[in-house]
Amino acid sequence: NSLFNRFEYPFVFEQPKFRDSHYPETKEDDLFTYNGEKWTAFSFVNCEVDGIKSVLENGIVEYVTKQIQELLSKNFKIGARFIAPKDIAILVKNKHEAELVKAALAEVGIQCALKSKKTVYESEESLEVLIMLTALQNLGNKAKVRALLTTSMFGFSAQDLNQLKENESEWSEISNSLKEASIAWTNKGILAAFNVLDNQFKCKLRLSKLTSAERKLTNLEHLLELLTSQEHRNHLSKGALVRFLTKKIKAEESETPDDEIIRLESDSELVTISTLHASKGLEYSI
Repeated sequence: NSLFNRFEYPFVFEQPKFRDSHYPETKEDDLFTYNGEKWTAFSFVNCEVDGIKSVLENGIVEYVTKQIQELLSKNFKIGARFIAPKDIAILVKNKHEAELVKAALAEVGIQCALKSKKTVYESEESLEVLIMLTALQNLGNKAKVRALLTTSMFGFSAQDLNQLKENESEWSEISNSLKEASIAWTNKGILAAFNVLDNQFKCKLRLSKLTSAERKLTNLEHLLELLTSQEHRNHLSKGALVRFLTKKIKAEESETPDDEIIRLESDSELVTISTLHASKGLEYSI
C-alpha cells in the first residue's frame, strides 16, 4: 500500500487504479519461533561468489541443505508444533536445480518429493526399461544383454561381467531366465516379463536399497503401467513397443498428458521441491 499509494497513477495509465490490500481481521497465523522467540520470517542471502556458475550453484545448494537440516533438528516451531518436512518447500527455476537440491538432501538423509511437469519418460528408469526391452528382444546379442545386467535393476559390476566370461554355467542360467522372460512377454505382455525377471533377479528389492529408492520404484511401476496400457490398447508387438518407448524418451512435447507426468512419492510427509512454474497458486508454510 505504501509503495503504490505514493503515485496518483501507479500503473502509468489512469486505469486500472490501485486498490488497498487489507489483511483479514479474523485471520490468525501461527508464529514461526525458535526457542520460544519470534523468528525472522523472511531474509535475503548475499552469495559472494565470483566466476564459475557451478561454484555458485553448489554454494546455494549447500546453504539451503544446511538451513533445512537446522529447521528440522533444532527447536523451530510453527505455533505449538515442531517443524515437519511436509511444511517445507524449495522453489527452483528448472529440473537441473531440482535434481541438485534433491541429491544434496538425500546425502544428509532428508527425503523429498519433486513436483514438476517432468514426464516419467524423462527419468533414468525409462532408459533402463528401454535397455531391458531391447535385450529381451535381442537375446542373441551379448552386448545388449550385458548392458541390461549393468542397470540398477540388476546391479552387475564390471568385475561381475568379467567373471561371467569364465563361468559358463552362470551365464547359461542368466540366459535361460531372460529367455523365459522374453517368452512371457510374447505370450502375456511386458508386465508378465518383468515379473519373471523380478522373481529371478530381485529387481525391486535391489532398487529398494538404493538412494531415492521410492522415487525409482514409483517411476518403474508407472512406466510398466503405461507400457502395458499401450500394449493392450494398440496390440503392439515387441518391436512396436520398443519403438514407442524410444519415441517417447526422445520426444519434446509442448503439452504433457496428465497420465505421463511423473508421480509424487506416496509419502506426503516429505519436503517438496517444485519449479516456480509448477508452484503457481500453491502455498507452503516455509
